[in-house]
Amino acid sequence: MKAFTFVILALITLSYAQDNNCQTKTASGCSNCWSGFFIGPLGVCKSIPVGANCNTYNMTTGDCLNCWSNDVVVSGVCVAASSASTTIQNPNCATSNTSTGACISCWQGFYFSNGQCLQGNPLCKTFDNSGTGACGSCWGSSYYLAANGQCIQGNGLCATYTNTGLCATCWASSYYYINAVGLCALVSGTCKTWDPNTGNCLSCWWGTAHNLTCY
Repeated sequence: MKAFTFVILALITLSYAQDNNCQTKTASGCSNCWSGFFIGPLGVCKSIPVGANCNTYNMTTGDCLNCWSNDVVVSGVCVAASSASTTIQNPNCATSNTSTGACISCWQGFYFSNGQCLQGNPLCKTFDNSGTGACGSCWGSSYYLAANGQCIQGNGLCATYTNTGLCATCWASSYYYINAVGLCALVSGTCKTWDPNTGNCLSCWWGTAHNLTCY
């Protein structure tokens, strides 16, 4: 029995010595393998069976822990998310969980809802977090964010809007005022100074002030 045990130990020791895949060797076996190998049951480095798409892996079992790109881990190996039974590949997904394949964020123009990326209103620059496709902000200054979460074209002279589409401020505000219906209107060129709330002339370049003009 002792002789048998000695033979086994001798074979294991020989395996240690001949293990070219071991980066750091100790008296009891390999403690660290070269990239692409893991420490097997007898302390000898074995080739990783998980494939090139594995990012990190269990150094004891060789099982993949997470994958490169959009692959997902299934039974310790990396597989394409489209073929994994636990997930459905979504081409509109910008980032996904490398372990489960679940979508985390979407490409521009899509919003996140129930784990999927859905096409949104192209006028939306961002979307809120409700999962309904409601806009969070709009592209361009000529659109305003309505109370229903949609981007609607407004008066091009408005720099900013209320959520009902009325002007809150005007472009070139020193020459415009917000009129009674909530739109930006140009002040009369005959006015030298004016009321910014009504547009009525306060003083004139020539003539006498009369409401919105001078004559």
